[in-house]
Amino acid sequence: LAAAEEQLDAMRETARQLHQDGKTQEALQVNSTVLATCRSTFGVSDARTLAAMNATAEMLCDMHRLAEAQVLWGELLALLRERVGERHPATLATMSHLAAAKYASGDLGAAVTMHEFVLQQRREILAETHAETLRSLSALAALHHEGGRTGAARALL
Repeated sequence: LAAAEEQLDAMRETARQLHQDGKTQEALQVNSTVLATCRSTFGVSDARTLAAMNATAEMLCDMHRLAEAQVLWGELLALLRERVGERHPATLATMSHLAAAKYASGDLGAAVTMHEFVLQQRREILAETHAETLRSLSALAALHHEGGRTGAARALL
């Protein structure tokens, strides 16, 4: 198991470097291999598998392959809800990523609904002035502004 983890760490670093060098397709192939290996070695709900899912979804989103990223983030969101709960920071971060991908693909309604939920949870859990709460507030205000709801955007700020 330790050897497998070392190999996966090396592959993650290779994917990171390839992505940084602009070789996104190659990086995605390596990340996809890491994800498949984590799923088969550690199981679908293991933290290493969940991290690999997120990394792969982020890369897909960077490549504007939004539908694929949304599927992966949706799967990750379901697993996180089951594993750590609806209000866990990782669950909320994943929901925020999924909302951004939905917005980028033209689904403003779903994006606003998800960002509203994330903002509400972060306000309750982290407080109004926490950096993650403020990031959620800003994202939601931007969505309202983009959707022509400037009054709703102003009300948030």
